Order: sequence, then structure tokens, then C-alpha cells
Amino acid sequence: MKSQMELFGIAMVVVVLTLGLFLFLGLRSQRNVNIQESYATTKIAQNMLNVMLEVKTDCGVTMSEIIKDSANLDSLCSPSSKEYAEAYLGNLFAVTLEKWNKPYLFTAKQGSDELIRIQYLDCDETKEKEAPGVQPIPSVPPIIVRLDICK
Repeated sequence: MKSQMELFGIAMVVVVLTLGLFLFLGLRSQRNVNIQESYATTKIAQNMLNVMLEVKTDCGVTMSEIIKDSANLDSLCSPSSKEYAEAYLGNLFAVTLEKWNKPYLFTAKQGSDELIRIQYLDCDETKEKEAPGVQPIPSVPPIIVRLDICK
């Protein structure tokens, strides 16, 4: 009888250790997924900005030049550079971030002046965001282009 109780005790210890190990591994793998997802979202924002600003548009100039031109109220593209940039970027975000159901806020600012603002869902300055994609466009004062993807 005494040996049966000892065997039962050993079996219980093995079961508790096994459950603890599974719980530990489960929580650890869940944490890694969240870190990878956060890293990927951060990279999406910065990579989109890098590519988007250097791509040549139908007007024959880069988006970076169009945004810079909209600060000067000139018109490299018709009807105006600002309207062209808003339409082009709106379409780009519609087939990428909106399709992936990722709330975002895109802004282009020169000093305190907001040149372009495009947002999806309720993503604004007050919402929690992943690390933003930020890219300066050389001008005086510099134009800061920023893409935030909200959580």
C-alpha cells in the first residue's frame, strides 16, 4: 500500500511538471508571435514610405517631388500637386493597408503646416500606434512625411 502511494505521488509530480512545461512553452511562443507581428508592422510602415516616395508616377516625377511641389502650391501634375498626391496615395493605401484592415494615419508636414493628411478608420494622434515610418524630404524648412499604423 505504501509503495502504491509513493508511485501515485511520483505520477502526480510528473503530471504537474508536464502541465507547467506546456504552459510555459505556450506563453513563450505567444510572446514571440506578438514581437514578430510588431516588428513586421514597423517594417511595413517604413518600407512603404521608402518605396512610395521614390516611385515614378504617371506625371513622370517621383511622389517625393510631388509632395515637395504641393508645399509650393505649384502644379507638376493636374489638377494640382496636392490633389494628385492625395488621390494617388489614397489609391495606394486602399489596395494595401485598407485591404489588410490596418488603420493608418499618413501626414506630410512642413514646419507646423500640414500639407497632406490621409487616415483610415479611427487612427489619429490619440491612438496607440506601432513605430512610425518617417522620411524627411529636403526643402526649406524640411518636409516630414510620416506613416503611422495603429494597433
